[in-house]
Amino acid sequence: MLQQLGAPEGGNAALAVASIPGSAVAGPIDGNGGSSSSSSSSSSSSSKAVSQWLTYECQQELSAAEYQGDGQQLLRVASSVAERLHIRQADVLQACSQAAQQLLEIKQQQQQQQQQQQQQQQQQQQQQQQPHLAFQHKQEQWSQPQPQPPPPPPPSPPPP
Repeated sequence: MLQQLGAPEGGNAALAVASIPGSAVAGPIDGNGGSSSSSSSSSSSSSKAVSQWLTYECQQELSAAEYQGDGQQLLRVASSVAERLHIRQADVLQACSQAAQQLLEIKQQQQQQQQQQQQQQQQQQQQQQQPHLAFQHKQEQWSQPQPQPPPPPPPSPPPP
């Protein structure tokens, strides 16, 4: 279905834009380049597929650009995708915004997982070191001379 909608492998990009609301193309286009009179349900499903495809395209470029949440970078990527697919930047911008949000969420999840793994590794290292520390503490106790109790005070002389 993505090939029909104008996937980057050489499909017709105008076909992909046809069902984007407010796009430069007047209406849905059939496979032969003529206007089709499809029902609104098929139009909305193809619109969803186009949106997913554009989101995927944006995600690929944002990943390649190592997107960090910069708005200017997002605009540059949207412009690049629009230029490459010969569609208006306004049509791509929403898909790129969605892709950017998804990428940032994925990065955040990965960071949380890394932190959890690091915490688990630290806990495991501490558990491995604790028996050793306990033994070392016992050794120190054995090797230190035991303190002698203080001598008893001398008896006080009897009163005269």
